[in-house]
Amino acid sequence: MTLIQKSFDGRYLRLDEELYRVLGQEPGKPSMLLENSAGERFAMHVSDFRTHIALGNVSEAGEPEFDARLRSHEESNEMACRRYVLTHAARLREEGHTWPTALKRVRERLVREGRFLDRLQRFPKVRTVQIWRAEFTKRGSKALYDKRDNSGNRNDRHDRVFENIVFDLLEDQYLGSDRITVTSLCRQAKSLYLARCREDGLEPAPHGRKVVESLIAELPHADVVKSRLGSKEARKRLLQAGRFQSILAPFDRVEIDSTEADIFVIIDRDGATARPWITVAIDAATGLIVGLLISLERPTGMTTALTLREAMTPTEESFFERYGIESRLQAYGNLLTVVADQGSENKGDLIRRLISQTGIEYQLTIPAHPEKKPFVERLNRTLSDFIMQLPGATKTAEMPAKTRTNRAREEAALTFEEFVETVQRWRFDVYARTPRRRIHSIFKRRESPEEAWKRLEADHFIPEPPTRAELQELFYCKRIGRKLHHYGVEVEGIQYSSKELRYLGRSQNLTDAEVWLDPTDIRVIAVRNPNTRGLLFVPAKDPDMPAISFEELKNIRKREGLSAADSMKADQVLVACPYRVVRFQS
Repeated sequence: MTLIQKSFDGRYLRLDEELYRVLGQEPGKPSMLLENSAGERFAMHVSDFRTHIALGNVSEAGEPEFDARLRSHEESNEMACRRYVLTHAARLREEGHTWPTALKRVRERLVREGRFLDRLQRFPKVRTVQIWRAEFTKRGSKALYDKRDNSGNRNDRHDRVFENIVFDLLEDQYLGSDRITVTSLCRQAKSLYLARCREDGLEPAPHGRKVVESLIAELPHADVVKSRLGSKEARKRLLQAGRFQSILAPFDRVEIDSTEADIFVIIDRDGATARPWITVAIDAATGLIVGLLISLERPTGMTTALTLREAMTPTEESFFERYGIESRLQAYGNLLTVVADQGSENKGDLIRRLISQTGIEYQLTIPAHPEKKPFVERLNRTLSDFIMQLPGATKTAEMPAKTRTNRAREEAALTFEEFVETVQRWRFDVYARTPRRRIHSIFKRRESPEEAWKRLEADHFIPEPPTRAELQELFYCKRIGRKLHHYGVEVEGIQYSSKELRYLGRSQNLTDAEVWLDPTDIRVIAVRNPNTRGLLFVPAKDPDMPAISFEELKNIRKREGLSAADSMKADQVLVACPYRVVRFQS
């Protein structure tokens, strides 16, 4: 039941809004002993108790915490590794081995079994395992995973006040001349920052040379990075800047990134909370957000593909109407270069197909080098500053991340849908219309992303977006076989029908159909015409079917316990889809 035996269980059971202490299993009986706040004891059959564990009604340790947070694959893997180390180390310690010897043997066992190989190079020290053990006795399984769920998506060592002072000095002096040295810049920035802290009663954050150099490294300008860092360092910086300087027009370079938002939102009628994920694509030339997707599930290759698809697709008026957006700038085209990090969501068959068939130059940056994506990193900071003002934010200007996570859960007031609406309106009506610093603009002009797009649209040829047929060719990549019924075909409980398909079935006396799916969108399928070998596109019979992926649809059917014979309507899909991806309609 636990890795470390205790005299009693100590967990809590939540039942009908009342808490019961779990004392342990009755000796010789298949039941668990419970105790309420009045000291009265009850017995519950172990099968019922296991059901409550599966429903999340049993705390993981001796604290009445019932967390609805979804764990990522990486977190689950780390938990399994820590559990393995603790379990085998405890056995070896019982046999009389010392801590160093026990951990050495556990590591050797992992090598033999070929498990958790990525963890072997950073295998825990004795003190670390002892801390895990002590935490486990207090908090149970919850103590076995990293506390990264309490962190924000960008935790800078410096504060925004010092950052703005450095950028102001760069705009005033570096853009006019490169004669200022980093030493001089550090001295000026420090003097102004400390004066501001005294004036506003602030506690100074780190503001030394390393902070200044990290801020300079984010900037994409050759004339800015000519800092007096030595000839070797200067050459490296200039080579890096040369890639950014070649950007002349929209879609020359698009950067994409996924990050967990610094906020808890309400995800169901019971008030459970979770942190959403945001995948965003930004055009380097203009600074416009050309793709933005929000989900409650960890990003995958599907997420990245959908975001890139938005950058290549016009946004429908219904999308603007749905969120009450005033600025309705249509910014889309054919992507020339896409830059992403090494995350698993930026790889996979769907991404490879998208890249190979479009001719997009796809660059994956070196791990742990965010300065290779300066535009999307800057956007993430700006977005984080906006989210910081919303109820349920995991950090504020006064309280950094990790210090207000529990408070953020309690303050959560926005539903997932309301958060999506708020961010999309901010994207079009605020961010796109707010002038950027010259220091962050490729063209060193103080203009808003919307103004930059309109100016460059008149001066440059923006690559034409893929046609509808080309997009269909890109995304209709999964082939399956289905029976052809009198109305059409059925896939994952969704019925698809059209006059053309019904006529084809009657005229050719067809009973089987070769169906092609777009994995990202359940609204339309394609059926192969056996005579022409062309594809016949067939919409869902229900015109209100949402634009979700087949992967999401399968998850919905699994959660709802539907069999293969059960059909689904659009309203059923929407109601049963609390974790759905919300995106533009194409």
